[in-house]
Amino acid sequence: MGGYVAKAMVISGLVLGAAGVSGWAHAQGADVMTATAAQKQHAQKLFLAAMNQYNAKRFDEAYAGFKASYDVVASPNSHLMMARCLRDGGKTLQAYREFEAVVAEASAAAAKDAKYKESEQAARTESRALRAQLAMVTLRITGAPPDTRITLADQSVDATQLGTPIPVLPGQVSVVASAPGKTDVRRDLTLSGGAEEVVSIDLAKEWTPQPAATTSPAPVQAHASGNVMGLSKRQWAYVAGGVGAAGVLTFGVFGLMNNAKYSDLQDSCPNGHCPTDRSGDIDAGKRYQTIANIGLVVGVVGLGTGTTLYLMSRKGQSSTESGASTVPEVAVGPGSVMVRGQF
Repeated sequence: MGGYVAKAMVISGLVLGAAGVSGWAHAQGADVMTATAAQKQHAQKLFLAAMNQYNAKRFDEAYAGFKASYDVVASPNSHLMMARCLRDGGKTLQAYREFEAVVAEASAAAAKDAKYKESEQAARTESRALRAQLAMVTLRITGAPPDTRITLADQSVDATQLGTPIPVLPGQVSVVASAPGKTDVRRDLTLSGGAEEVVSIDLAKEWTPQPAATTSPAPVQAHASGNVMGLSKRQWAYVAGGVGAAGVLTFGVFGLMNNAKYSDLQDSCPNGHCPTDRSGDIDAGKRYQTIANIGLVVGVVGLGTGTTLYLMSRKGQSSTESGASTVPEVAVGPGSVMVRGQF
């Protein structure tokens, strides 16, 4: 059947894949080296009929004819034509795998009969042409349980294919690792023709339960023994004392001003009757009195609070030193200071 190979080789193909992938697992026919004359004659007849189909571009029918011939005598030439039928019929990925299988088969046959060297070289050349149109993915999977199933482009991958380039069609491709009781591990790839990609997955790490997230402790309230708004209890005592002192000073100043205004009005208003032009002085005197009263209240509250906080700071310090666990709390708000706790 070697004479028909050269004629078929004028039809070239363009598609590609990767080496190291299992191809055609058949060889049902007799070994080409030991087949009988009758077997070879029958295989030759089927081969010629299939070649007519191939030349008419009826690739599916031609493939079936070459396969029938191969099943009688497992000739590398019949196998080569089967790969070409797949390629020319648009089945790029399957064709690449067949060409790779033909290379191995023809190489073994050429060691016994040199005429099959031409078939080996043709298969290598056409396989390389197809490879440029395919993408190659190498899977490096570690930590996989025995019942793990790996798929690439929706096709199962066995252990012999791991670590070697696997041909796939370009485009969107997914690698999925699944096992009973486990969440699928998925890697999505976008591949172009001629691309080579390595995907590494450590399934032991992927399927190890992650520790539960720890909750943050509740924020600790600020106590009088610590800082409130950035100030210590002793500092708040000084602030309150300062406010109290300012209030007393205000009381003294506006009190004196009020007394001066009152004395002046007494001189100008005999028997309590004041001229109309002194009404502004009367209003000013009332304002001075009001401000003085407010200053007095602020002064008393401020000084009292400051004194209390100062004494508490001393008690808090001694309680801390003695190991006391009960600490008074101080809350400062607009217009008020609240002290609560146990003594």
